[in-house]
Amino acid sequence: MKMFSCTFVAALIALIMFPFQAIAEDRWQVIGAELVFNMNIPYPDDPESDELLARDAAEFDLFVMDNPQIGVIAISGDGGYGPASVKISETILRFGFDTRAFGECLSACARIFLAGSARTLSDGSSLGFHRPYVIGEEERTYYNAHRHSRGWDNEFDYVEFIYDIGLTDMLEAVDFMTSRGVTVEFILQAFSVDSFQMWQPDLQVLLNNGVITAKSNSER
Repeated sequence: MKMFSCTFVAALIALIMFPFQAIAEDRWQVIGAELVFNMNIPYPDDPESDELLARDAAEFDLFVMDNPQIGVIAISGDGGYGPASVKISETILRFGFDTRAFGECLSACARIFLAGSARTLSDGSSLGFHRPYVIGEEERTYYNAHRHSRGWDNEFDYVEFIYDIGLTDMLEAVDFMTSRGVTVEFILQAFSVDSFQMWQPDLQVLLNNGVITAKSNSER
């Protein structure tokens, strides 16, 4: 009996100290009315998928369709594939979901967060912002794959194309953020940060500038 009691007490302490351990083991999990998406957790079939991927947009839509009780999207992660964040944001807007960020929600993750109707941060969490960026090797691959079909004679022809794409993406991001109630001052500060650095403003700055709608769920 004494041994059983010690084992029971140890198990109870573990549950109290690590209540969210089970959540952290899955990339996607539905808990009541909340869809939890941690993009830092890889898919079982792809150990390298510890960021936002193109396939996540389709996965998100499937979870939403299969779970009509969902009303809140809880997200965390270091960002990743930008177009996927745009598609997920559009679905959140269409359904009017609320969003909650936990842990670090950076870059493309913050874009998804901003789509929420009511937007809150879990205690100790943060949002991260920076300018858009391009990766040289990826651009080289795209250029080589499409140069003939696009009629690019050399890399300088491609520069005109990617420059226009970059400005268009920047304007779209500004339009999206202002449509979510974020102040122009905040947007200017966010896009003044180097592409490969991260600005993680404190809670009061986020609240004052319309990024979050309340400090916590109880303050909505």
